[in-house]
Formats: sequence, C-alpha cells, structure tokens
Amino acid sequence: MPKAPVSVVVLAHNEAVNIRACLSHLVGWAEQVFVLDSGSTDRTIAIAKEFGATVVEHAFQGYVEQRNWALRELPIRHEWVFFVDTDEYPTEELKAEIGELINDKRQTTNNVNIGKSDFPGKSDFQSIDGFYIKRRFIWEGRWIRHGGYYPVWILRLMRRSAARCEGQLMDEHFAVTGATERLAHDLVHDDRRGLADWKEKHRRYAVLKAREYVQRKQTTNNKLQTTNGQTDKRATADTEQERRASRRSAYDRLPLFLRAFLYFIYVFFVQGGFLDGPRGWRYHVLHGLWYPLLIDWEIVRLRRSAPPS
Repeated sequence: MPKAPVSVVVLAHNEAVNIRACLSHLVGWAEQVFVLDSGSTDRTIAIAKEFGATVVEHAFQGYVEQRNWALRELPIRHEWVFFVDTDEYPTEELKAEIGELINDKRQTTNNVNIGKSDFPGKSDFQSIDGFYIKRRFIWEGRWIRHGGYYPVWILRLMRRSAARCEGQLMDEHFAVTGATERLAHDLVHDDRRGLADWKEKHRRYAVLKAREYVQRKQTTNNKLQTTNGQTDKRATADTEQERRASRRSAYDRLPLFLRAFLYFIYVFFVQGGFLDGPRGWRYHVLHGLWYPLLIDWEIVRLRRSAPPS
C-alpha cells in the first residue's frame, strides 16, 4: 500500500508512555510525521527518533499557539495535515479511508462520492477544507460508548492553507475557511498513564477552565454594557463549534455546583452512561461529576481572590 500523501503533526510533552503506540500507527503510513515537542525530559524525543519521526522542539505557549505555530512554521510538504494527540491513533479503517480519499482526489476533481466515507458526497472536493472524525474514547481498556461520548466529532484533517486553531486556555478547536465533511471511521483516544496522572491533569485543567469561565462572564457583561442589552441578530453557521458554544452558554447560566449534579444526571441516566458497566461508571463519576465540581470550586476560589472592582 502506498503511503498516504498527508503530513501528520503530533504535539508532545513527556509522553513516553503513550507516544510509542501513537507513532506505531502513523510512521510507515503517512509520508511525513512530525513530533512537535515542548521540552520533554523523559524518553519522548528518543522514542520519536527511534520511529523515524521528524522531531521539532518549540517552547509551549498554549495549545492554540502551538498548533498554529505548527501550521505556519513546520516544513510541511503536503496540502493535507492530520493532527493527532500522543494518546490517540487512527484505526486501520480510518487510515485506509484517508489514504484513498487523498490519493483518489489527486487524480480527479470531479463531483463524485469521496472515498468510502459515509457522508453524502455532494460537495465538490475542491471546496472542502476539512474533515470531521469520530473519536472513540477508551477508559481502562473499555470503549465508553454512552453518556454522549460516542460519536464525538472533531476536526483533525484539514488543508493547511485554510486551517487555523481557535480557542482560549482550554477546549481549543480547529476551523477552516471552506466546507467540511465527515469521515466514516474512528480516531481512538487511549491514554495509558493511569488514574493518578489523569486526576492530576484534570486538576490543572480545572484551573484553566475556571479562568476561561471568569473571562467569558466578563466578556459577556462588557458586551451587554456596550450594546445596552440589544441582541446581536447576526446569523451563525450550524457547525460543530457553534453547537458546542451553544451548549456551553446554556451550562454557564446554571448555578455553580448544582450544574455539576444536573450534568451528571443527564450524562449517566438520560444519555445512558450507566450502560457502560462498572469501569464506565467510574469514568462517568470522575469526569461527569468530580471534574465539574472541581471547576466550580476553582471559580469560587478565583472570585474570592480577585481584587475588589
């Protein structure tokens, strides 16, 4: 099978536990694989070099900045760029789908069905700048299928010239200037670092999420003061980002702490998280209740420590 004419970018920092599995699915499949490292002190860089990936080091200033730096500065040869995290890897079916998609469209630009994807194929390929991919989340070796965790669509395959990363401190996302479509197969998320590391990581995330919440509230209040309460009636596209922003806005309006319990009830009972079995229950309790409560506690702490206005 010929290599896929795509450039893969993997962001890394002290990911020796995960990066071997990640690169084993990428090197040998993609024509170009970059590991963009931000100061690892473990064996991350050594493992990446063992696999033959191109290692580039760049100081980390934030996820948005790091991804945009990669798009601007890496010596990327190909039109299509595929971003993969170190705790992720594409299934064999997804790799075949991407390879066939891009190789086929190198030879023709006719308005035909694109590869073997499950979207209608009504768009002209030349107008498509990005593809959403389903993320399959694995926890303690178990696929979390319920509670709203599958399918989650993320934009990861994109034309370099049309792509950018947007966001704040957390929950960054890619956006493209043209149309998007969906691919049929999965990108697997399987973090192998264990529960202690997971909890420590989410403690850091909670601090960032709390800061984002406070910033959003301040921005919203400033906009209300500027517009004197008038509603902005500009139309917005019905995109994945718009839907997520709408859900986040609704969640922000709920009372602190109460919203965490309401969210857990929704995820675990309404969306069927209880169907994921004992290991799945542990994940839903941690991510659907403990983590939101931790974020709200950090919001309260930030408010108490803020200087009086």
